[in-house]
Amino acid sequence: MDYIPGGDLMGLLTRKEKLSEEQAKFYVIEMVCCIEEAHKLNCIHRDLKPDNILINQDGRLVLADFGLAKLNVLFNIN
Repeated sequence: MDYIPGGDLMGLLTRKEKLSEEQAKFYVIEMVCCIEEAHKLNCIHRDLKPDNILINQDGRLVLADFGLAKLNVLFNIN
């Protein structure tokens, strides 16, 4: 795994008293993109929490800790 210097989302939320609306929108969009990419690879993370969402040097989010993930899952919606 690459070194991600920005810490995790939990640390950010702990350091800041509250996020601005623009910051909150940015991080929600980033989280959705991370989850969407995992699903495109047929992977369900199953342990989403702020501790498992890292922040890279550009301020973008990176999904981490796939220890409980399920791979090769078909998404059947009936």
